[in-house]
Amino acid sequence: MREQLEAIAVAERSPHAPASLELFRRCLGGRSNLAAARVAQAAADHDLRELIPELVTAFSSYLQDPVKRDPRCAAKIAIAEALDRLEYDEGGVFLQGLRHVQMEPVWGGSVDSAAALRARSAMALVRLNHSDRYRFLADLLFDRWPEARRGAVQAAAYAAGDAGELMLRMKVRMGDENPAIIGDCFAGLIQIDPESGLRLVGKHLESSDSQLRELAAIALGESHLPEALGLLRTSIAQCFDLVGFKTLALAIGLCRTDEAFTLLLDLVAGRPTPFARGALEGLSLCATNAERRRQAAEVVRSRGLELV
Repeated sequence: MREQLEAIAVAERSPHAPASLELFRRCLGGRSNLAAARVAQAAADHDLRELIPELVTAFSSYLQDPVKRDPRCAAKIAIAEALDRLEYDEGGVFLQGLRHVQMEPVWGGSVDSAAALRARSAMALVRLNHSDRYRFLADLLFDRWPEARRGAVQAAAYAAGDAGELMLRMKVRMGDENPAIIGDCFAGLIQIDPESGLRLVGKHLESSDSQLRELAAIALGESHLPEALGLLRTSIAQCFDLVGFKTLALAIGLCRTDEAFTLLLDLVAGRPTPFARGALEGLSLCATNAERRRQAAEVVRSRGLELV
């Protein structure tokens, strides 16, 4: 196995050479799912569209006796991703991937290793504008496994439009046991329609649920939008809870703009010591060049503190 993977790495130096392509084809038709996965990644990285027929055949073969032949769906996930990146325009492979469930034994039970495959396949079907893509996403948003649900959220954001936005709004209202998925919904809504997305996410800064407030703040900060900073500025000015203040300061730091940096400097300089200390992590994120670091260090020292 190790020798085979090393041979693939060598062949990638000249990926279009006949000998390299021959090796890649042998690996895709061979028994090692890890070698097939590595070749699939190489095909995508080097735009080896001539390997598409072999990738399709290999995918189908790994659906047979899948737990034994392709544990953790390593080959199938890599092949689905490669075919999508190579803009393969037939939906059959992705429909198979979307429907595949692969329960594998783990300590104390079993786990479905195909959740990521369903997510990747859904993204590809959105790219293909499959007629049933929104039905697939609606089902996947409530998949048992969080990795599949998270993939559905990302695919809905990629689909964009009214349908994608409505799906994400619905998911936010219904919630999810995995908080990161709601954070992805917030980010997707801002991506699809910044104006309405910021309005919706901004409302959650006032939620009674501290976790939702945190997810909303981080999504706003990571958007890097000026309007998002305005929402965070208003919220932190009204925040007297130290934990919430730290989260808002961190989100402001994620903006990484001059305005965010100036705001954080003012917070460190003017707020009581516990809150000034709470703003340091955000300030560190914003101190992205030598001049900013110098200014930050000066203000922090004046408060008797140390930059994170």
